Amino acid sequence: MKILVLEPPAVSKYGNQRIYGGNGGNKSDFRKAPLDMMWMSGFLRGHGFDNVFHDANNARETLTDVGHLLKRERPDILFMSTSTCTIYQDMEVARLAKTIDPSCLTVAAGTHIMALADETLTESPGLDVAIYSNEWEQVALNVARAKGDLGGAHGIVFRGAGGELTRTPAQALLGHFDDLGFPAHDKLDQSMYRDPTMKRFPKTMVQASRACIARCNFCCQPAFFGSVMKRSVPHVIEELKWFKQHGCRVL
Repeated sequence: MKILVLEPPAVSKYGNQRIYGGNGGNKSDFRKAPLDMMWMSGFLRGHGFDNVFHDANNARETLTDVGHLLKRERPDILFMSTSTCTIYQDMEVARLAKTIDPSCLTVAAGTHIMALADETLTESPGLDVAIYSNEWEQVALNVARAKGDLGGAHGIVFRGAGGELTRTPAQALLGHFDDLGFPAHDKLDQSMYRDPTMKRFPKTMVQASRACIARCNFCCQPAFFGSVMKRSVPHVIEELKWFKQHGCRVL
C-alpha cells in the first residue's frame, strides 16, 4: 500500500499555518514544520505503514506541483491537512487526486473537518473520508488498516458507495503520549524551515505536551483536544538526540 501524507499548498504569499487549527496566512516568510502531520506520518510508519511525506505549503508549491507529485507517487491513500482559511483549495487537492486516480482514498484532518465533517464531505465530492475525532494519528492508522471496510475504522465520517455518509464511533483517547513515537523529522527537507527572527538554521520543533491548561472560549483547543497530555522527559530527550543527527542543533 502506498501512502502519501501531504501538507497542501498555501493560499497566502508567505504560507499558511494549518497546524492544530491554523491562524491564517503568515505576514512574513515564516516556515514552520507541519508538526501535526509529522506525528501522523511517524505514527503510521511505526505501525508498519511507511509513507511519503510532502510539505507543499512551506515549499511554496502550487496545485500543479501537487498534481505532478500525485502522478509520480500514485498513492492508494492520501492523508492531507486542512484549515478553515484554506479549506476550498485543500478540497481542490482531493478533487485533483481523484481525477488522477479515482481509486485513491482521500482523507482529510484538521479542526475545520472536526467541526464540519458532514458539511465538508457534502460540499466536496473529491473527499472520501473526514477525520472528525481526536487522536488523528490513531484514526489515520485505523483507516490504513481498514481501507477495504471503513465501517470498522473509528473516528471518521466516510462516503459510502451510494454517496451516503456514515459516522463511526469516536476514537478512544490516547493513554500515553509516548506511545505516538516520534514525528517524522527525517522525512522533511530541513533546509526550508526558518523564522525571520532567527539566525540559526535549520529549524524544527519538539512538542512535549498536547492541548492547553487554559479554557479560552475563543480557541479550538479545549473543544477538540481535551485535557493536557505530557510526554515523559526521557522520551523528549531521545527525540532531541535523534533529530540532532539530522543537522538540527539543540539550543
